[in-house]
Amino acid sequence: MSVLWETMSGLAPLIYTLPPNHVDEYEEDSLQEPSEPGDPFGREYYMGVNRHRLESNARLALNTRRLDHYARFIKHVTIHNEDAYYATLHDLSIHKVSGYHLLPEVRTLDLHLDAVGGPEGIYMLLGPRVDAISVRVAKDDVGLRWTIVLFTKMFAICRNLQTLHVDFGDCHEDDICMILDTIRAARPSLTALHLGRKYWVYSRAMGSELIARLLRLISGTIRDFSSTLLINYVSVQSFSLFRNLQNLVIHLDENTTWYLTCPQAFSFPTLRSLEIITDFISEKTTLFIHRIRAEHLHTLAIFLMTSLVDGYWGACPARYLNKSLSTCAFSQTLSVVAIHPRHFANDGWRPPYSIMSPLLALPKLAALYLPRQWVADGVLETITETRPEIQLLEHCPLHPRIFPDIPDVPVSR
Repeated sequence: MSVLWETMSGLAPLIYTLPPNHVDEYEEDSLQEPSEPGDPFGREYYMGVNRHRLESNARLALNTRRLDHYARFIKHVTIHNEDAYYATLHDLSIHKVSGYHLLPEVRTLDLHLDAVGGPEGIYMLLGPRVDAISVRVAKDDVGLRWTIVLFTKMFAICRNLQTLHVDFGDCHEDDICMILDTIRAARPSLTALHLGRKYWVYSRAMGSELIARLLRLISGTIRDFSSTLLINYVSVQSFSLFRNLQNLVIHLDENTTWYLTCPQAFSFPTLRSLEIITDFISEKTTLFIHRIRAEHLHTLAIFLMTSLVDGYWGACPARYLNKSLSTCAFSQTLSVVAIHPRHFANDGWRPPYSIMSPLLALPKLAALYLPRQWVADGVLETITETRPEIQLLEHCPLHPRIFPDIPDVPVSR
């Protein structure tokens, strides 16, 4: 029985454990396709706590004994738009005393705050055993205000929190800065921090001092850090302070890359995997790679926001990159390489085998990810024939994926 309750989407199964007279089914119009033929409107149905007003002396009288029993088995919960009724937590909180833990044994929470709909009752989901939280921030101003309060309480209640993933969607930069400053002020002892933003949101690099202060604060405990937020030169320098960093994903704009070509080396003594997000490959990108000192690096991924342009201007950066990887400081340890453009040029120039072949000179190369749409016809087949010991990956190897809404492109059908 406990296994059946361990993972849950939404709270409807838990609400069903309440006495029948306290459970309601709500119906709302939807923009989706009709659920049944002949139905002129799409319908969405939600389960929730009966929201009839109770007399003040009847509050807290709701029998939650069965609910409390089954809630002890729940370890992993997701609450998204498709599996939540916005008022469920609010309606249930009316019946419970302050400080009540709805899910006392929960370990991981995945919350879309726009699905929850408001702060009432959301704190019941938090508990001292939670070690991983993923939050998608609501964009509206009202949501932002209580989101900041949520983060403050989250760190106060979830003292065992190790992993935090924040999806800012298309939030404004000022709002993102406020939330990042709230995280910094809480001084969490995280081992993994992932900051995400929609890939199509183009903006300037985030505030240098704010990001740098946050990075300095978490440098003693973080092992896994990823950010699709644009960061600048000052922020990148802060990574040299990290003592246990093993996995890193950073998004560099062209101006930042320009400053990073200075003679200063960037030392990452414990780094195992690195993913660089950049607008396009340039000579500056390759110079930055040559500044990296990471004697244990085994996985490198280059994620391009755009595809290579046609002809000479596409060939040169690709050639620079491949030659750079074969002569960089970590060329002797690099075993997995991935190059993943965001867009593919349908009728444009694609790198031929002669340009991609320097990658094969890496002495410990064991796996390669090159989407078929990105390289010239026959490149992958030639690699298979000439270097059968190299595995051609069907998915970009780093996890978590930096842009979950962009599917990987398999090398073959």
